[in-house]
Amino acid sequence: MEFKSQFSGGTTVITIAQDNNAWIAADSRETLFSNTIQQHKVVKKIIVGNSLVYSCGGRYMKYGGDHLLGKYDLVQELKNHIEKYPSIDEALDNFDLFARNKLRQVASYLKEHLIAYYLPQTMFSYRIIELVHGEIGYYYSDFKLKTKGWMEIHIHQHNVIPEFDCLGYCNIACKEWESAKSNKQHTMAEKLQHLIRLEANKNPIWVAEPIDVIHISADCIKWLTPPRS
Repeated sequence: MEFKSQFSGGTTVITIAQDNNAWIAADSRETLFSNTIQQHKVVKKIIVGNSLVYSCGGRYMKYGGDHLLGKYDLVQELKNHIEKYPSIDEALDNFDLFARNKLRQVASYLKEHLIAYYLPQTMFSYRIIELVHGEIGYYYSDFKLKTKGWMEIHIHQHNVIPEFDCLGYCNIACKEWESAKSNKQHTMAEKLQHLIRLEANKNPIWVAEPIDVIHISADCIKWLTPPRS
């Protein structure tokens, strides 16, 4: 049986940071596509573990023609690294090296064999919020593809998340954030859900409800929408 390469794409994840408080909101649609075939899955994109909350964009790919040449699930790999290493810094150092090498292999294969496939500039991203002793720490990286010369993955890292950060489908959310922020009649959860719904209405193949929102404060980590398994 001929194996068809399969990719996942589509998401809107918004992170807000204000005065030692943070919020993450994410849609739940994962779109699997191979040529023009599309399948949709409902997935939980906000992960909570111990004192960490994280979300990612660019989850899964398997590729090959007649045979499976490679596959990855970087969200699962990130989770494995966080569970394996005693500190988040050590976990991310090792994960970043692993992900860079894996994405370089995938990008090289796509460039050589699947020119018609969409090669995104940002192949994987993560946003991590850590709550330790009442202080919030931020870790986020974007793995960006550079195609001049040979295939290279550059990691853009920051330890401070701006007040508003969005990954995935974000054009409308970015334009509407200032207006939503100044609306005093709605809670932060309602504002973020509204922004993601706008993206879902514009890009229903890639972004869809339900929308999860979580709040991280100096005291606790709290779901603002019903938690899902």
